[in-house]
Amino acid sequence: MPKPPTQAEIYQTAVDFRDALIAADQAASEKIVAAYARSFRKMEDNIRVLTEKIERARATGQYISPSWAFQIDRYQTLQRQIADEITRISGQVESSIITAQTAAVTQAVANTGTLINLAAESAQAAVSFSQLPKAATESIVGFLADGSPLKGLLDKLPGLAGQAVADALTDGITRGLGAGATARNMRNALGGNMTRAMTIARTETMRAYREATSRTFNQNRDILQGWVWVASFSRRTCGSCLAMAGTVHRLDERMESHPRCRCVAQPLLRGQAVDIQNGDEWFSKQPADVQRAILGSNVAVKAYRDGLVQLTDFVGRQNSPQWGQPYYQLSTKKALLKQGKFPGYNHPTDIFPVEDLFGIRPPQPTTPLVLIDPLLGVPRK
Repeated sequence: MPKPPTQAEIYQTAVDFRDALIAADQAASEKIVAAYARSFRKMEDNIRVLTEKIERARATGQYISPSWAFQIDRYQTLQRQIADEITRISGQVESSIITAQTAAVTQAVANTGTLINLAAESAQAAVSFSQLPKAATESIVGFLADGSPLKGLLDKLPGLAGQAVADALTDGITRGLGAGATARNMRNALGGNMTRAMTIARTETMRAYREATSRTFNQNRDILQGWVWVASFSRRTCGSCLAMAGTVHRLDERMESHPRCRCVAQPLLRGQAVDIQNGDEWFSKQPADVQRAILGSNVAVKAYRDGLVQLTDFVGRQNSPQWGQPYYQLSTKKALLKQGKFPGYNHPTDIFPVEDLFGIRPPQPTTPLVLIDPLLGVPRK
């Protein structure tokens, strides 16, 4: 008979599921980069002609102001081109995100079922996994965290790109930069727009995955008591997410984290103890170079090693009307001032009993062990 999986192995399975999602996101990001690269090449000529014309006018002694430059035909042509190109890209990004969200929602339901079944095998418990209704999954796709359509956010990209280019041109004129430097800064401004598009894509795909996970958890609240925050124990993980790794949360609490966060949630069965290494414990055993990569500065690492701060002191929480209350990494100054909002490494006894929240009874311990296939919704053989 195979040995039951440990909680550490189940945690790693959740990380593996997350990595597969990120791999798919990376492919989507590469398509966004390629789309912007094609647009950059189309805009290159207008940017070059515009900046060179400004430089020639300045060389003849003319007074060059931003308002003067904005009247140049090439500038007007460039702005129209930016609006057209970024509008086109926004449509592609929207389609890509919706496709990725649809796949992420399907994967979240399947992954949650697998993790619940693994937890049941580990605890030698009886479970019956309940599949999330199709209508509940379909309602997740195409919307932001605040419930507004995804398209509304993407529609802002063309205007933001035009303004960023105008700002870069104004800065170049004000500082007296040459044509090459000004053109480079204008291209970099468009690159910032590309980064924003990729951030939206990653954030909204992960949000759909987490939302489907949360709804599946609550669909199975008769067998679950909460969920565990899962983050990679690696130098690429931010201090806030690493500190949150291993924290336990109620079923009615959604996972909220910073843009581009890669964390996911692991289900916690009723009566199951949390027996995994938390982020703070892992961080304390790492060499200084890894700690610096995570915290971002030598000052932060020194403060930590001098005992002035703990990793958990770097956990902050924002209050955004659009994004909710995501956790994020605080600056060293704020961490030293103890302005963090770390929720604590809770234990199951700290969580409200599910029957208190939903008025239901836990399953009887004499129920025979039944493991349900998360994809087919039928008992596993």
